[in-house]
Amino acid sequence: MLIPCFVNGQGHNKIEALVLGTFHFGETPDFRSSNYDDVLKPKRQREIMQVVKKLAAYKPDKIFVENTPEAQAFWNNVYREYHQRILPSSKTVLQNEIFQIGIRTASLLKLPSGVICINYMNDAQKKASSVEKKWLDFTEEVNNKKPDFNSFFKSNSLASTNFKNYLEEHESWKNLRLKDHLVKMNEEESLRNLQYFNVLAWMDNNTNGVGAELASMEYFRNLKIVQNLYKKLDNGDDRILIIFGAAHAQILSDILKSHPVFTLVPVSEVLK
Repeated sequence: MLIPCFVNGQGHNKIEALVLGTFHFGETPDFRSSNYDDVLKPKRQREIMQVVKKLAAYKPDKIFVENTPEAQAFWNNVYREYHQRILPSSKTVLQNEIFQIGIRTASLLKLPSGVICINYMNDAQKKASSVEKKWLDFTEEVNNKKPDFNSFFKSNSLASTNFKNYLEEHESWKNLRLKDHLVKMNEEESLRNLQYFNVLAWMDNNTNGVGAELASMEYFRNLKIVQNLYKKLDNGDDRILIIFGAAHAQILSDILKSHPVFTLVPVSEVLK
């Protein structure tokens, strides 16, 4: 494991990290979905394979994805069956970016680990420690004061305008090839906008008196995601690929680039 080396500061390798923020290809619990073309159409499949080949050329040692560790056995099975040329029978799974990009890239590289699930969700913590239980109590209380997004945007014109502009940009990106769409989505300004209206805008008017608390919950979740990632690193890992919804990309990148072991690689450099 790499983590003990973080502690004693000796013997660690430097690791390149590529954080690929995506829209969700299929079903999503997000407030607003992308309404993207069916990714199973031949044209989009060609574009996806173009992205997969470029990611494979980057040669990550491990691929991390947005699902909780509890789902690891499920995706291990999807990966095994894909090697037997068996596609997922569920359209939801088949469309998912974890399969379309993560599993297919891992397969090209013949990664023994397939994809590694590192997402964190409060409601997935069935065996919470005493500290986690206190955090769950805290988040439940804060969430009880969280307005729905329509009400929130109605009360915050700056966030509403920012969100509307982002959606308009995203709509225009749909006409691009997928690799160019993903490059646009991962540009600094795009990620900064996502970070604002998805995380920081709660603080503008201290929403219902819990603005900072709502923002802190987003940071906490992403810190837990990175903690899960650390647990899956091994000595000898030189490059990693992290495939997550784009709303996570800014926070995950900030955390990793502040750590002396990691070097962030721009998405544009890999998908150019």
